[in-house]
Amino acid sequence: VSVVFPGAVSRDCCCRFVCELLKHVLYQRYQLPLPYEQLAYFCCRAAQDGDGIKKSLSVDLARKRHQQVLMELEGVLQHLEVMFRLTPVPRALILLGGNVMCPKEVYELNLEGICEGSAEESLKTAPCVRKLFHSL
Repeated sequence: VSVVFPGAVSRDCCCRFVCELLKHVLYQRYQLPLPYEQLAYFCCRAAQDGDGIKKSLSVDLARKRHQQVLMELEGVLQHLEVMFRLTPVPRALILLGGNVMCPKEVYELNLEGICEGSAEESLKTAPCVRKLFHSL
């Protein structure tokens, strides 16, 4: 699917495209139990609410697993932000399943045709992300 934006887009905006697409794909392919924002909210709330309350073993294990997944995904998103700040990223691939040599699913975000601009002169990020997802 080709998406054309009516102006320049910043590197931060391109990074946000990749991060939002990654979160969406992970949820759609059942790699996350909830959408990322909901998972982050519930993990934060569970940490605040559950300090003194004894939970069953299965609930406690599920909460720990969710927190682990959330921490690992946040690490990946931070690495993406660093990568986009350091160098132009012409293309991003999201590979799911199997291994790198033989993935079951491949998602490609081609950023080569995007007109890059500075943060001040570029389009706002939220409308661009909305346009990307409406096109999908």
